[in-house]
Amino acid sequence: MMRCSAGLLALLLLLPSTLLAADARQWKMVSDRDGIQVYSAHTDDARIKTFRGITVIELDDFYTPIAVLDNDEYLTRWLYMIHDLHEIGRRSPVDRDYYVLTKLPWPVADRDAGLLFTVAQDPQTHEIQIVFTARDGIVPRTDKYIRIPEMIGHFNVLPVGGKKVQLNFEVQIDLGGYIPAFLVNFILKDIPYVSLQRLRRIINTDVFKGRPVDYIKAPPPWATAEQVVQQAPPPAGQKP
Repeated sequence: MMRCSAGLLALLLLLPSTLLAADARQWKMVSDRDGIQVYSAHTDDARIKTFRGITVIELDDFYTPIAVLDNDEYLTRWLYMIHDLHEIGRRSPVDRDYYVLTKLPWPVADRDAGLLFTVAQDPQTHEIQIVFTARDGIVPRTDKYIRIPEMIGHFNVLPVGGKKVQLNFEVQIDLGGYIPAFLVNFILKDIPYVSLQRLRRIINTDVFKGRPVDYIKAPPPWATAEQVVQQAPPPAGQKP
């Protein structure tokens, strides 16, 4: 059973059923380039757009996805069309608030939002699950930008053998205001592709290595023998 923080559990209870039950959605592949597959699960004229990007990479250090999340400067280097994304507060390392500001092509107005980020890990598969959702009240509104009325998504890191992981980047969003449907589809199908392409280039750089955290457990082959012993459950009848 997945281990969840209280914040993540509350968030999952609020997620639309379409996001939780992926098998209920009709996914359509829209591109397959450079080992990155992009899928959509909406009609062109739908108000809410849903895109997913998937790729498999070698990961030198299993903790680097968290190190990337902790580095505000690098978040904007790999997330496509994001002008600003930075942490503005946290209740715990796995329950945080962020501010996001888009950088959309002219003449489309930029959008912004406050985001709740929660982090969890499946104890059986060791999959890292970073869930984010737009929430009112995190940051005040401004007349300079259109506030994103709805955004929900996740960035998952799943070990798939050796030191390879599958990266799954999914976003379900209503950008608010008026944007031509063809332009929205063009923008959103490129977001997962370009973002994952950029992330592949930086994720194994030294700036993110050697930054373990106690709320994520590294499985073999990333974990050292000592870490494996420390992470193992206690024998039956013995208290942890």
